[in-house]
Amino acid sequence: MKEEILRTYKEEGFHRLMTRIIVKGVSPVFETNSAIWHENVLNRKHTGITPAIPLHIDFTNFAVTFNWIKTHNIDWMINQKELQTALKEKHYWLNIKHKERIIGYLKIGFGSVYINDFRQIIHFSKDTAFIYDTFVMPEFRNKKVAAYFINEACDFLKTKGFKRVLCHIPQWNRSSMKAYGSAGFKKKKFVRWIKFFGFKKFTYNLANL
Repeated sequence: MKEEILRTYKEEGFHRLMTRIIVKGVSPVFETNSAIWHENVLNRKHTGITPAIPLHIDFTNFAVTFNWIKTHNIDWMINQKELQTALKEKHYWLNIKHKERIIGYLKIGFGSVYINDFRQIIHFSKDTAFIYDTFVMPEFRNKKVAAYFINEACDFLKTKGFKRVLCHIPQWNRSSMKAYGSAGFKKKKFVRWIKFFGFKKFTYNLANL
């Protein structure tokens, strides 16, 4: 909990932290979350992104990525329902290395994906992949690591037969929007999720994205 509060303060600022605390205070009755959904249609030729440091991506070793995440012992990095669904659906949890050191990860789902922001499983069409978590160690940010990682992940997904990739990014997260935009993602739709007395609703049907 302490780590989540510090992360929110550092990455989102004091105002956002206070908003989250207030919302959590009434969460048994009311919860809400919102983001802009983005899409990358995988019908393009490879467009390379050159990072500022040498990098290597491990695309398929789920266990290595999972074990690295566990060593950090940070609650928001792993949700048990998310993990259970990822294992069942055989999702890709990629890791990225600099000089043999893992410096980040990227979680890609397809089929059924548990999205922690909405506390529920979302189902995607068979040709659609969904990136539901991206992380790069703070000391390696602003070096085009995330943009390179996302771009290469999309090319990998194209080889696996996927036609498009979706993600959702909160409006405050300018750095993620920049990274995903550099990798070819376009804004699709602003969507809000609302939970009120146990009833969950989206302001837009995600199946229509």
